[in-house]
Amino acid sequence: MYATAAVLNDFEWFFHERTTADFGIDAFVELSTSKRPDGRFLALQIKGGNSGLKRGKNGLVFYFPDNHRDYWLRLRMPMLMIAHDQKNNVLYWEKVTAATIHKTGKQWKIELPYRNTLAINAKRTIELFVDEHFGPYQSYVSDETEVHYGKVLQVSMLTGFLRGTLRVKEPALQVSYEMRSRDGKNELCIVLIAGKKQVITKLGYYDAVCHVDDRWWWDHDYYFTLFSLEKYLYHRYAILNTKNALDILKAAIEEMVQQGGMDEIARRMFDRENKLLQVPASRRFLLAFEHATGLDRSGYQVCVTGHAMRFSVGEFYGEMISWQGRIAELEMLIAGKQYDVFFVQTDPAIWNSIYRGNRVNGQEFVAAIRVQWVLYWDRLYTEMLRETGSATHLDDLKNRSWYLLKHFCDTCHKKYNAVLLAAELDDLVLFPLAVMALVELIGTTECFRQYCEAELNGKGSVWEMLPEPGRKRSQLFIRELEQV
Repeated sequence: MYATAAVLNDFEWFFHERTTADFGIDAFVELSTSKRPDGRFLALQIKGGNSGLKRGKNGLVFYFPDNHRDYWLRLRMPMLMIAHDQKNNVLYWEKVTAATIHKTGKQWKIELPYRNTLAINAKRTIELFVDEHFGPYQSYVSDETEVHYGKVLQVSMLTGFLRGTLRVKEPALQVSYEMRSRDGKNELCIVLIAGKKQVITKLGYYDAVCHVDDRWWWDHDYYFTLFSLEKYLYHRYAILNTKNALDILKAAIEEMVQQGGMDEIARRMFDRENKLLQVPASRRFLLAFEHATGLDRSGYQVCVTGHAMRFSVGEFYGEMISWQGRIAELEMLIAGKQYDVFFVQTDPAIWNSIYRGNRVNGQEFVAAIRVQWVLYWDRLYTEMLRETGSATHLDDLKNRSWYLLKHFCDTCHKKYNAVLLAAELDDLVLFPLAVMALVELIGTTECFRQYCEAELNGKGSVWEMLPEPGRKRSQLFIRELEQV
């Protein structure tokens, strides 16, 4: 596992080991563009030692049963099989597709060719394999656009999306970043373009962005804060009814920079996005951390990550979240029907304890899951028909999913741990559908309250409540994270 993570980190990709029980998937890796994660994911099955492996003439051969083959081929993301030859300290890899999997009597096999060593020279080949699934990473800047004075670091991924969600305004706004190098320092700038007009605003000097191994490029203020800043700029641009819109946006950015640089931008964007969700203001996070550690603002680093904040000081690296922020994250999972990440971002054991604690009627639970299952496949077929014009390739996947659902329904009444059973059978589809059925039966507010109570305050929780000065009961919690 660690050898694989080390190589993929050399690729400047982001390795995420699964910490919950898996069914043939050990980890995920997110690819990057300009050292920033770009939303292209790759599933990994990692074998070490002699676990199920045989040494063949042309490569290492791994044998596996029907259920693993079915599970892997219906994943909605590309997948690699990786084997670690510990004796020679070599990693081998192969794509997991219908073409690389072969029948052998009662089992299946996949051969990892000796020529496929997991090293830096394999990066481009693997990236092309991922792009076959997701399509190549797109930057939304036209060929006619020129960004002067420096190298473009990142062109907004939001441009195409927001044009479909906001009132279209012409000329369209484009946002990118560039890095200027002056006197040995690196100055980060934001570039706004609308039609033939362009304005450039300085955001400050940040040496960290030039450090290849520095996690802060994607995990510090830059990634989440600049992403939020882009959303803010697109929104304001869409509602501004003036020819001087770029000048107004430039002035707004400059005012924030003058007030406190990227820290001030981070604070305002965090508060702006979280105010309606009743997430505590950023200042409360900082005061609670300073109260607990005795440090002032110059003694630690902080970054915002959606509804949470991450702190770094010395050997400590931790995440702080609020009760309301965690509720907001759960709401986004349910409302966005983000099936693929339910098992990564939530704990099946907690959902199962909610199922048991509320004495959910088994028949009602099964009926609700059946409805969710029908809605899931109807939605998936509709999306595929709209995107490709054909959805017949989903038929086999749907049939396999139906057999899993039937097995679950036949077994559920015998199991008190129904949600855990769903996660064991199918954590990519059946488990999230079980959670959505549970939320429907218990009610969103009560279900999320119970989840947060168990996760943040429950026995064995990795979270610790952080006292807030002047408040009887804090709504902030902190946990230590593993250093990347």
